[in-house]
Amino acid sequence: MKLRRPLILLVLLLTSCGGVYYMSEAPPEPQIEEPGERPSPNQVWVSGHWRFLKGEYTWQAGEWLQVQPGKRWIPAYWHKGSKGWRFFPGFWEKAH
Repeated sequence: MKLRRPLILLVLLLTSCGGVYYMSEAPPEPQIEEPGERPSPNQVWVSGHWRFLKGEYTWQAGEWLQVQPGKRWIPAYWHKGSKGWRFFPGFWEKAH
């Protein structure tokens, strides 16, 4: 699902700081997903999230990923700071 907002380009605050971009408008609320039954014990569900691509927020659907031994998944998220909304992608982190 794509959420088009023609005025977002006027409101968009694309401040580049070393390849980091900030949006002035918050992303939409996350969509509710039904991941279904776990395909195997070696997989983990990674929820979908909003990305800002080509001037609009676009939903990236969740998916099952292969478990990384000794690591845990840190989900993607948006954070509002003094410059606007910034996206942080999900990643595997060494488990403690």
